[in-house]
Amino acid sequence: MEKIGIITQTYTRTPNASGIIFRKSKERPLLEYHLSRLKQTGFETAISTSINAEDDELAEYAREKGIPFLRSAAEDALGRFHATAKAMGYDILVRVSPTCPLIDPHLIRNAIEKYLRFSNPRLYISNTVHPSFAEGFGFEIFSFLLLDEAFKHAKDLRDRQEVTPYIFRNTSGLNECYHIRQGEDNSRLRVSVDRPHDVEHVCRLIEDYNAGELDYHSIEQLLLGDPKLAMLTT
Repeated sequence: MEKIGIITQTYTRTPNASGIIFRKSKERPLLEYHLSRLKQTGFETAISTSINAEDDELAEYAREKGIPFLRSAAEDALGRFHATAKAMGYDILVRVSPTCPLIDPHLIRNAIEKYLRFSNPRLYISNTVHPSFAEGFGFEIFSFLLLDEAFKHAKDLRDRQEVTPYIFRNTSGLNECYHIRQGEDNSRLRVSVDRPHDVEHVCRLIEDYNAGELDYHSIEQLLLGDPKLAMLTT
């Protein structure tokens, strides 16, 4: 039976960025929201991070919480993701970012079920290449077969740094891509914490609107229903 695993991948380029995912809301780190929501998918989550000193806190957090993790060179994100997937023995991979504390487990679960129905190891599924969901709900699903090909053949710097462009550009000419979209384009909204000033807005959503318990649709409708709130997250 094929093993499905979620890999949340980051490395922190600056000390300032290092603290973002550990900022607390309702006395819980934003990273904890991210991981607890992923746990609701029913699949194992592993952390892929770098050997940089800035990522020591993340590695220690994973160790304390008993979360599988792997550290390797920061410069080659593709190589690091490949090493993590191989070490964990994952055959089917879900790639997400820990800067998405409100990521939706049901979106991911439904997409995995769709992926399995296709029964095609050369299939790549994503809601990020042609985005229609708010930024912060993104994920990619693909096989270790495609990842291994990218690892062995990708030479372009962007392909090595961003992990999946070699796959979704269909460089080999053999892959199939399925892009998950919703009827309404809400990609202008954001609930990710890639930037330091995003943190206060996401924390406000959690603390004032209980967003940590809401699904993606409820969060998007909350933002769309309050122009001032939506403006803060664009």
